[in-house]
Amino acid sequence: MSEHPASPTHVLLLRAVNVGGRNRVPKADLAELAAEAGLADVAVPLNSGNVLGTPDAGDHVDDVAARLRTLLTERLGVDTSVHAAARTELSALVDGLLASDLLAPGETLDSVDSKAVHLVLLDTVPHPEAGEALAAVDAGDDRAVVVGRGVWVRYAGPSHSSRLGLPRIERAASGDAPPAQRRVGTARNLATVRVLADR
Repeated sequence: MSEHPASPTHVLLLRAVNVGGRNRVPKADLAELAAEAGLADVAVPLNSGNVLGTPDAGDHVDDVAARLRTLLTERLGVDTSVHAAARTELSALVDGLLASDLLAPGETLDSVDSKAVHLVLLDTVPHPEAGEALAAVDAGDDRAVVVGRGVWVRYAGPSHSSRLGLPRIERAASGDAPPAQRRVGTARNLATVRVLADR
């Protein structure tokens, strides 16, 4: 039997599940399928498609994510992308937010409105000009900054009506890449990211 650290080392994020009654993935089913896909120490915090766990020894977390996507389609009829990250990477992305100008001087993780700050975690590092492309978007007071393979967005109003929504961010992150190489991501608010990163 494989031995694992007491605390899960990785997170899997499902795109667009349990939103508005679409793509329903019950927490119990998600935990069971994640374990079948190759995760140990499985936990399913919150209800927005988040899985914590530790890949079996010698198994790559991206392979686990691919197997989980297949299982979700076969068992639940939900075909959605599954994004993998180490919890340490999420923590580093939080550090990048703190070092950026999205937070005002003196603002902290505890004082900022964590529901208004979102992380878009992409499947790979954005195009080098993604930051400039996002800065050029006429999005009112909404602002975005690229950090690693993520994009942090601070919304002044409802995120669903912003011009810095997920499709726009994915286009900016992809640059002139052909369709097969375009970046794909999933978004979580800061409150959720902090839970997943243990921050």
